[in-house]
Amino acid sequence: MLEPPLRVLVIDKVSVLRSVRWRHYLVAERANVAITLLAPTAWIENDRLITYQSSEADSFPVVLGKVAAKGQAQRGFYLTGLIRAFRHSRPEIILMLEEGFSFFALQIMIVRWLLAPRVPIIFYNNHIASFRTFAYRLGSLYSLLSRVMIPRMTAAFCINSKAVAALQELGFQGQIIEQFYGVNDTLFVEINKQDARAKLGLNNGESNSEVIFLFAGRLVELKGVQDLIEAFARLQQQRPNQAVRLLIVGRGEYESELRQQAIQLSGVDFRDVVPQEDMPYYIAAADAMVLPSRTEIDEQFGRVNVEAMLAGTPIIASNSGGIPDVIGDAGYIFQAGDVDDLLEKMLHFLDDPDTREQQCQRGRVRAKRRFSMDTFADAIIQTLEQLTGRDLR
Repeated sequence: MLEPPLRVLVIDKVSVLRSVRWRHYLVAERANVAITLLAPTAWIENDRLITYQSSEADSFPVVLGKVAAKGQAQRGFYLTGLIRAFRHSRPEIILMLEEGFSFFALQIMIVRWLLAPRVPIIFYNNHIASFRTFAYRLGSLYSLLSRVMIPRMTAAFCINSKAVAALQELGFQGQIIEQFYGVNDTLFVEINKQDARAKLGLNNGESNSEVIFLFAGRLVELKGVQDLIEAFARLQQQRPNQAVRLLIVGRGEYESELRQQAIQLSGVDFRDVVPQEDMPYYIAAADAMVLPSRTEIDEQFGRVNVEAMLAGTPIIASNSGGIPDVIGDAGYIFQAGDVDDLLEKMLHFLDDPDTREQQCQRGRVRAKRRFSMDTFADAIIQTLEQLTGRDLR
């Protein structure tokens, strides 16, 4: 006789995006679980306000709640919906895709203490530095919340090995699983390059041989886009007869400085933040994705690298933070902040098509095996089975 489904309350602010909810659809489809999802009515992601994107694929109950401090992952919290989600789901396990020191986590811990005091919490740890000190404005408070709340949680998914080490340094005794939260490989797929360029208006009379380098992300100083613009300028000087373009997609506080830096250059194209559903076309239109983050930012992961790998677009990226562990041997790595090294890798990219193709092939395999939502969904199910001692498949 089949056991009743395991009741799981999933709390995931980024699930306002239907493409992100794919990871929860996969768990519900593959395991004997009854998921209730708590998500915001609206959330700011990548500098865009996104209202909940409903879908016919929502095969489980969804509780929507109003959120304060939209877009602030550590300072956001639910104004409505949280208690309703607890009462509706009557959870046996809580999967909280939030940092263990965030205000989200604090209010979830309080409500759990009131309504479901013995229910285990699984959280997600993106934090790769010490929990003793935080660079954030409320760093002392976050450090205190880390020491108080994280030891009271049962298990943690960690974005990379540095996040694992940070939890171990804190003395966390629960189960730790090193697993990225996944990129939707039904969205980020290979698309014909010329079709993508035509859709985005990137032809502009140029020949199909124009090489496009793409940056997509926040336009802040530590993202190193100024280094990319400088390397691009030098590339144009060294290869005056090569048709090249630099496409910069995003917005941020450093945008005016970057535009001023590029004002005398030809072939630099700034575009505003685009919906996630449009990003596969930008990635497909590009010949290379470039992520030039500076060392100081200590990148946690660099999700755009996985998106590029899934789409079959080559990668040139710095060695900031966890980026090299993500890319492995599937891209060109340069020393963060070193314009000469970045230029050298761009030239190698242009001159060695065989290596480019090999890296693309390795990247697709690597991304699907390690960083897809399929892989994350399987890791969730395995963790639920280990914590409950139940066979859920």
